[in-house]
Amino acid sequence: ETVVKPLPAVDGSADFAPISLSQIRLRLSALLGKLPRDLPSVPPAYNPALEQSHADVVKFACDLQVVVEEWNLLISLVSPSTYEWGVDRSGASQQNLSVMSSELQQCQDTVSNIVSPRLSNVLCPQVDLMLARTEITRDGSGGGSD
Repeated sequence: ETVVKPLPAVDGSADFAPISLSQIRLRLSALLGKLPRDLPSVPPAYNPALEQSHADVVKFACDLQVVVEEWNLLISLVSPSTYEWGVDRSGASQQNLSVMSSELQQCQDTVSNIVSPRLSNVLCPQVDLMLARTEITRDGSGGGSD
């Protein structure tokens, strides 16, 4: 297959068939075209006197977030598309599918652990309170108050 077929309509009918591996591969290849091509320039340090916009960084992060989510969805379709009853598959093919599944899981874990938190920091920044200094004072009379 060389053409991405449209997904069938979900109408509750019983003639569901999982998407084929070749269609998943084609969709993953097409997904590469959706990756943002140009990295945004690093924004300067914040200066309240200047009107600064980080729209290009936010747009880059949004585009990348969409690609990551689509990639995760497509990868999750691999397992249903390769499913067969245990008696219909040889031991070697089962072992190869297990290796492939574990490799795909490692890829998803890497993206989830490294890329997603950084995108989240750009798209929905979180303020962390940090303790800069602790000061303990005691009165000179031994700690009691009169």
